Amino acid sequence: PGNIRELQNVVERAYILENTNTLRLESFPIEIVGQTEGAAVVPMDATKTLAEVREEAIENLERQYLIQILTDTGGKINETAKIAGVGTRQIHKLMTKYAIDKSQFKGTGHQ
Repeated sequence: PGNIRELQNVVERAYILENTNTLRLESFPIEIVGQTEGAAVVPMDATKTLAEVREEAIENLERQYLIQILTDTGGKINETAKIAGVGTRQIHKLMTKYAIDKSQFKGTGHQ
């Protein structure tokens, strides 16, 4: 659902989040691609400990959340921090942690 700009934002977000050279079904939000009954939302690596799986899941979610807010605000750190309920320093730390450059989000804001 949506218009061309929304589609462009979804593809850009998938490209930013993807760690490989190929966009896969898993690269896109579940709301867009849907989910078949019984399908796993996130592939699991059973060789990892529960703590490792939790940490990885939290980092993936945190990164996706930050990218979504930065997309919505057009990369504006103050607005991003306000929406996330944290300070601008924390946003900068997270952007460094996940190698996110705010210039990627110029002109993407919806607000």
